[in-house]
Amino acid sequence: GGQTAGYAGAKVQGLGRLTGLDPAGPYFENTHPKVRLDPTDALFVDVIHTDGAHNLLLGLGSLQRMGHVDFFPNGGYDQPKCPATSGKILNLVVQLGQMDIQESSLCSHLVAVYFFTDSVRNQCPYIGYSCSNYDDFNAGKCSLQCDGNEHQCNRMGYWTSPTDAKGDLYLKTQDANAFPYCIYHYQITLESGSEYSQTRGKVSVTLIGTLQTVTVVFDNDQTTFKRGSVQTRLIPLTIDIGEVTDIDIDFKKTNNWFSSSWYSSSWTFTKATVLNGDQQQSFYSFE
Repeated sequence: GGQTAGYAGAKVQGLGRLTGLDPAGPYFENTHPKVRLDPTDALFVDVIHTDGAHNLLLGLGSLQRMGHVDFFPNGGYDQPKCPATSGKILNLVVQLGQMDIQESSLCSHLVAVYFFTDSVRNQCPYIGYSCSNYDDFNAGKCSLQCDGNEHQCNRMGYWTSPTDAKGDLYLKTQDANAFPYCIYHYQITLESGSEYSQTRGKVSVTLIGTLQTVTVVFDNDQTTFKRGSVQTRLIPLTIDIGEVTDIDIDFKKTNNWFSSSWYSSSWTFTKATVLNGDQQQSFYSFE
């Protein structure tokens, strides 16, 4: 459908907008723009990628940029709780008409349609954030601050704006059977200022909001915290906690023979920053 719309746009000059909902990848990816959807097919072309792959057997969509703005929810492939992509084409032939959306090999491909139709209701912001790739986005390496300059953002779906961010944008969602599909994107930054040199352990952060309170794991013995270091994480929440009004940080040192000698049993964070990317609200806490 998306690729066919591209042909229509090439023939009918001046189309205002074309939206590609996981446009087909097999036999279209990396071909000449004349035979696939591309930014010249309308004044504004936006694309949602949900089943992208560079292999016919692995995905029905494409990871190739095709629009003025391309959204890659959950990386643009293997959507949450959808079947793995391995052997997808063969499985699709066997499963047609036998399963619901979440069980079907079409799951990741069709979920783009659900994201778009859900966006019309305007219950979820579906903010996409600029980043070099999904791994960096998921690791919290890209800012959720939408400043319109270095850090670009745009809304995925019906409300996508032709005047906001262009290029590749990333976001997270819930699985195909969840409704609505909202994930609330938070970014937490902790600055270490302890009198000790370094430590490792489990760091939990409790976010106290105007609607709800939730505790999340910031780090579970994956990072060596050092004096003066700054660590940032992307924290996706499935519930709306409202505006953050306070936070509490809990640290538990890793207990083993190595840590007892090299790592401090206590640790102090001198500053914590919580950014609600979807609402562009920040909360700061100082020791």
